[in-house]
Amino acid sequence: MAAALVGGAFLSATLQVLFDRLASREFVNFFRAQKLDDKLLRKLKSTLRGLNVLLDDAEDKQITNLAVKDWMDELKVAVYHADDLLDEIATEALRCKSEAKYHSGSDQLITLPVNLQKLIQLRHLDLTGTNLQEMPMQMSQLKDLQLLTAFVVGKSKGLGIEELKEFHHLQRRLSISSLQNVTNGMGAMEAKLEEKMYLEELVLEWSSSTNDSQNERDVLDKLKPHTNLKRLEIKNFGGTRFPDWLGDKSFCNIVHMSLDNCEYCFSLPPFGQLPSLKDLEISRMQGITKVGHEFYGDSSLRKPFQSLETLIFEEMLEWVDWYILESGEFSKLKELHVIKCPKLIGGLPKHIPSCVRLEIQKCSRLMAQLSNSCGAGTSELVLNRCDGVELGCRGLSSLTKLKISGMPNLKELTPELCTLTNLKEFRIDSCPSLLSFPDTGLPPMLTHLSICHCKVLHSLLPRSEDMENCYKSLETLSLSRCDALKPMWLGFFPKLRSLGIRFCTNFNSITDLNMLGLQNLASLESLFLSGFSNLISFPQGGLPGLKLTNFRIRQCKKLESLPEGMHALFPSLQSLELVGCREIKSFPEGGLPSSLRSLEIQNCSKLTVRRREWDLQRLPSLRHFRLVGGDGVESFPEEGLLPATLMSLRIDYLPNLKSLNNRGLQLLGSLKYIKILGCPQLQSLVEEGLPTSLFMLEFFGCPMLKPRYLKGEGQDWHKIACVPVIHMDGEVIFDQLTLRPAMDSQPGTLYVLPHSLHKLIGPAFSDISKVVQSEHVSAICSLVASIQRSTGLWRLQEVLSHYKWPEYLETDFVFVECSSSIGLVTTQFLAAFSTASGKTSVQFSESEESDPDVRNFYYLLFV
Repeated sequence: MAAALVGGAFLSATLQVLFDRLASREFVNFFRAQKLDDKLLRKLKSTLRGLNVLLDDAEDKQITNLAVKDWMDELKVAVYHADDLLDEIATEALRCKSEAKYHSGSDQLITLPVNLQKLIQLRHLDLTGTNLQEMPMQMSQLKDLQLLTAFVVGKSKGLGIEELKEFHHLQRRLSISSLQNVTNGMGAMEAKLEEKMYLEELVLEWSSSTNDSQNERDVLDKLKPHTNLKRLEIKNFGGTRFPDWLGDKSFCNIVHMSLDNCEYCFSLPPFGQLPSLKDLEISRMQGITKVGHEFYGDSSLRKPFQSLETLIFEEMLEWVDWYILESGEFSKLKELHVIKCPKLIGGLPKHIPSCVRLEIQKCSRLMAQLSNSCGAGTSELVLNRCDGVELGCRGLSSLTKLKISGMPNLKELTPELCTLTNLKEFRIDSCPSLLSFPDTGLPPMLTHLSICHCKVLHSLLPRSEDMENCYKSLETLSLSRCDALKPMWLGFFPKLRSLGIRFCTNFNSITDLNMLGLQNLASLESLFLSGFSNLISFPQGGLPGLKLTNFRIRQCKKLESLPEGMHALFPSLQSLELVGCREIKSFPEGGLPSSLRSLEIQNCSKLTVRRREWDLQRLPSLRHFRLVGGDGVESFPEEGLLPATLMSLRIDYLPNLKSLNNRGLQLLGSLKYIKILGCPQLQSLVEEGLPTSLFMLEFFGCPMLKPRYLKGEGQDWHKIACVPVIHMDGEVIFDQLTLRPAMDSQPGTLYVLPHSLHKLIGPAFSDISKVVQSEHVSAICSLVASIQRSTGLWRLQEVLSHYKWPEYLETDFVFVECSSSIGLVTTQFLAAFSTASGKTSVQFSESEESDPDVRNFYYLLFV
């Protein structure tokens, strides 16, 4: 009973950790950046709350009811998988940051220095990715500005849109937000946008509705830009009609146009008249019920949309009809995306000769024949939840990627599928009525095949005699939750490199594995087996070995052993993952392959209990280890358990873990990273300090640790103070030691920082001012950039509070988030600022002057 109670409490705690992670700003920002419906997020949170309520009752009933016990076990596994998914999302968010797909690095910048207007010779102010709430007073004094990427319209005098009138030389991009604060059209006219002939990109955004449709139309009418403009975006406009200048053919340089959430407009501008328009995005226009002839403009003079390459309609919930001219109006269109238009009943444009990618999603009433729309060059086709769209293969000979999903009424695929001789990737998902593949088979050049949630599909192989040539080019095969699918001999897939079989009901025992003939897959590099419910052991000699590098086994609940002789059978294995295999007690005789670099063990209770027998010291290449779940683990890792080569260690959801093993950690001389997640009983880390090699320590959901290791207050803070970067429940402790490499680095050096910098505890701003007086340009640059980026505050007025603001500055002042880095400060600015403030000028040496990489040094911080 005690064990059951602990299990219930543990699950409750881990569910709370998941809930906290779902509520984090990082996750919500990423979720919204992918344009996912907030209702889905709310439903997910509601489900977690419901599960938490059920746990109280389930922890008692699992003792007498095996079904409840199995449900608890499945829930535990689901929690682990959810945590893995959140890790993947965090990784993807990190990648998006580095590619500047969305800006969260500097989004905590809400104000600029109040006396910024004194920099009267300022030329560049890049605020990309910031979250400004207001501008400084009297911005109009900065008459020499050439770059101003963002302007927030205020309500008070000196903060209004009229402050833009003096910026005659603005170039590149300007985003004007909070346009609801412009009270009338005359005020908008004072911005003199039509005179700003060097602007290339303009964003006009209302943050809230004024409930005055006519006023908003007047404002937009008077914000007419110069005809040199190349890109225009309009967001949250509350008028019922767009002004006449929008779509006027005089804007002959426009290449990109976007309308988003202009929900009261009932018709679209004549975008077909724009001769250079290449990209057109229209989304969340709930007032649009018909896209009519006005969309094309005067088609009697010239063909409309003569340059258009990408057309996107998304989330047009009331759109019903699309009027098609059928006169070659989309002759150069390469991509057409129609997404979440549930009431659209008309057809698609016919004969789009240049179409490369066609995507139709969540258009349940749309009736169309794709062969009439796609051109000979169409290479990618995505169909989701659009049963009325007929997939015919005529005219699709160039297709290389095909994805079909969410088609509940699809019972068979067209026999013409085999004629798609260039098709390389085919994914079919959530087609519960699909019975079989066509007798003619699939295209012979297919390299990737993924089938998921096709419950009645019973065979992949055609009935024809030419089965041997059907999949001769296939390299990746993924099968998931296909309950009726029967095991088949995989000898027909001679080039298969990756195989994944997940929760397919008829794949569940050693007999089924034997039927697959895995030993014949000489090219196999990755094998993923999940949900083999009756698999007890692997067939002797029945697995591929020489090239296998990645082996994942999940939810094989009766599996008692791994393949015999793994150390010799898999000489190239680099990654092994065991999840939910609770009957495995030990590794096979001879141990694991010496080539192994990554080992992950999740919820394998019997194996974890006997961890002293793992003999991982025999793995000289092991770099990464992760342990998830284990009720009996109170201290980890034991001395000698892990090899000294280990670089990263993750410990997740050990409900009874009370401390880290001091001696076990001290022997890990190469360890760089430790992450501990969801260990509610963990009271202390180590008594004698962490390995000196450690760069980052992260723990989340360990409530007993934080008070003890809180910087400056916790009794054991000194024991972890040497770690440069510490993540503590989302709070980041970024110690001065972390800045040392930045100060010592040579020009051009990159220094990597963690990505989840929500809150900083680190060097005081008064310390920074001392460094600003340094004569080492690289140190100044890197240190200030480090502090600016890591705090997310960008409060230069505090950093430089010891200086008198100069009356003028002959250089550029740059806040920027560029495409490959976060945080950029020019050496010229800091040097000039120091000089103008009465400090010693920073002089470049002769060698530095001649070296452009040093002379124009930027210190880049990747997150």
